[in-house]
This record gives sequence, structure tokens and C-alpha cells, in this order.
Amino acid sequence: LTPLTSESWYGMVVDHAVSRSVRDTALLLDLTHGVDPLSPYAAREPKGFFAVAAAREPGKLSLAVYRKSPLGLPISAETLQALDTAVALAREGGHTVEEIDLPFIGRDFMADFCKTVAS
Repeated sequence: LTPLTSESWYGMVVDHAVSRSVRDTALLLDLTHGVDPLSPYAAREPKGFFAVAAAREPGKLSLAVYRKSPLGLPISAETLQALDTAVALAREGGHTVEEIDLPFIGRDFMADFCKTVAS
């Protein structure tokens, strides 16, 4: 067995499906959304189709960037480089990008959050 590192652990977390584009993900959500009869909760039905929403221009967005690991783990240089590239592209597209800090997130918070979600 290979031990998990912060990079490999984050790379393994997928709650739905892996796709190569927003368009593909939107179409997949159109095909698979709905109530899980075994779940104690459900999201509201969408107002339209995800694929239609993904195809339209978003307008100017206000984005927040958090550069730390919520678990206090190290973040690889490659990951931070990719984040910097994404931020630069967003700003070039005319979007507002604000660096934020989330001081309430730490190991204790994440442990409680995970217990709640897993329950």
C-alpha cells in the first residue's frame, strides 16, 4: 500500500463523476439529478437545465480564493501554481478575485464537520 499524501488524498476525493469539461459535467447532472429515496434530505429541483446554464455567459463574477489547507496540510507548489494561473485567467476575464482567510477552519472543525456529514 502507498501512504496517502496531501496531494494524493485531495486527488482522490470525487463526489459525483470525473469529467473533462463544465459542459460534460452539466449534461451529466441533467441526466442524473433527482431525489435519492434512501437519503434523509434532498436538494431543490433545478429551475432549468444545467447544460443550458453552462452554455451561457456568466457575466462578471466575484470569486474568493483560499490558499490554505483546511486540515493544515502542506499544499504542493504545483497546486499553488495552478491556483495562480486560474486567478490570473479570472482577472483577465474581468472577474473580481479576493484573497480570503477562513480562521474558523482547522482540524477540530473538520473533524466535527466530517462526523456530521458521515452521520
